Amino acid sequence: MALRVPLLVLHGLSLASAASWHLEQGDILLDDSTVHVSVDAKATTELTHDVTDFPDGPGAVPVYSFIAQAQSSAKKPPCIADLPGGRWTAGATMAGGIAVSAAVSIALMYYLMKKKAEALALPVSTAAPSAPANDTRPPGDAPAAEKPVVKKKRVYMYSLDGLRTILVTCVIFAHYPVGLPAICKHFLGWPMQFFFVLSGFVAMCAESSDGFTWVTGLTYILRRLFRILPLYQLALVFQYALSVYAGRDCQPVIAWPMNALLLQVILPVPVCGAQDWAWTLGYTHFNGNGPAWFAACIVWFSILFPVLYNARIRAGGVYLAGALVALIALRALPDLFSPAWGTIGTGFHLYAMSPIRLMEYAAGMWAAQLAGDIAKRWGHWGGWCWAFDASVVVLVAMIYAAHVYWAITWRCSGDYHLTAICCLVCMVAKLAAEMTDEQREGAKGAVLHRIIGSTPLSMIARFSFPAYIFQTSFMGFTQGTQDFYLHRFVLLWVFSVFATIYIEEPAAQWANTRMNAVKSV
Repeated sequence: MALRVPLLVLHGLSLASAASWHLEQGDILLDDSTVHVSVDAKATTELTHDVTDFPDGPGAVPVYSFIAQAQSSAKKPPCIADLPGGRWTAGATMAGGIAVSAAVSIALMYYLMKKKAEALALPVSTAAPSAPANDTRPPGDAPAAEKPVVKKKRVYMYSLDGLRTILVTCVIFAHYPVGLPAICKHFLGWPMQFFFVLSGFVAMCAESSDGFTWVTGLTYILRRLFRILPLYQLALVFQYALSVYAGRDCQPVIAWPMNALLLQVILPVPVCGAQDWAWTLGYTHFNGNGPAWFAACIVWFSILFPVLYNARIRAGGVYLAGALVALIALRALPDLFSPAWGTIGTGFHLYAMSPIRLMEYAAGMWAAQLAGDIAKRWGHWGGWCWAFDASVVVLVAMIYAAHVYWAITWRCSGDYHLTAICCLVCMVAKLAAEMTDEQREGAKGAVLHRIIGSTPLSMIARFSFPAYIFQTSFMGFTQGTQDFYLHRFVLLWVFSVFATIYIEEPAAQWANTRMNAVKSV
């Protein structure tokens, strides 16, 4: 229960900060002066053009039909002031933000190298410890041997890798559905909920220590920074270059440095003034490199992970399951009560707010703990592969119900009420992966578990992060439309292979090599 306190505090802070945005008659307070929010005429014209470009009308892409309603609303949302200037100001501030993030990462590396070098330089006593005065061990009895440290065997969850490939593809299809079957429009929003649960689940499964120290916690953070930030920042530079090439003004300007500093998930709010894309309503997390908000959340959660891990619930069984249910219920509150302040077009957009998504990440962590408890009691059961198939079917059914019957969208906090079933899918996938090869032979291996965990899908998952983070640059290119082009889709994945092998993995390996060099000395 220790972890619920910081989560509730973060949730409360987000509520309090959002409440401060409510001012009468659509006015906001900036630098002790009142500014009236207005709709840019050019942006409204671009919006109309964007909507009517789709052959099936505004309803063809759910984003545009809702934004049109928001733009026509009499009461405009409060917004933050934009930076003065245009594309060159955006580029300069973006470069400054990238430089700051790089400097922090490198400074952290050298700090850790220094701390580890100092620890290795400390004198170590080789003398045998003296026996206590009251040592009454009988003569001839040898002291008990120390227990060897057994390294936790790594379990490869190929079915979750396959799901990652499928869901990244769904996200790309949802962002560029024009020309694809109509069902692709319904892939929007809900995959992100699974990704946050999956990220927390995998992070927890990969950690086997009793707890993080100051040095080991910072080492974990450093490795995550060098894994994510190189491609994250490169994708932002790509998007900026394409915007300049297309002759856009890179409005709102402040969105670019906020993306570079990972702040768009701290303040997912609209920016006053003009915007290159009217459908974004000037929101910080939709401008710059739009899909990058998810990666920004993961970076912040990785920074918090050592603290969350040390504060994890130690008691298992019913207590852990009860805490997980309570956390899932807490996550569902924003959409169940549908607060006006959390919906896009009214101020803060909870969909990309990191404290809200942190609850999904923490739920994934606790689900990994619960899966470990279940494995101790029922891990020998031979039906976990079929249980995985059943959980995936239930997941698909709930996605269908969320769209057709519950009419849930990404407009508020993006909760499709899938957190619980996402946790279940991850848990069952882990239990199925821990089965022996003999237990998975023949029909016991199930159907969906074999297909989703197949070699092609699980291998492609290695390149899924670049495909996600660079999708706007390749699929939208300079036009910025939602048309699907097969050759761009293929080029995106080809580039993702290159970026993984020659950028992402070498950067992470370089950081690991530098840290391991201190140990070898």
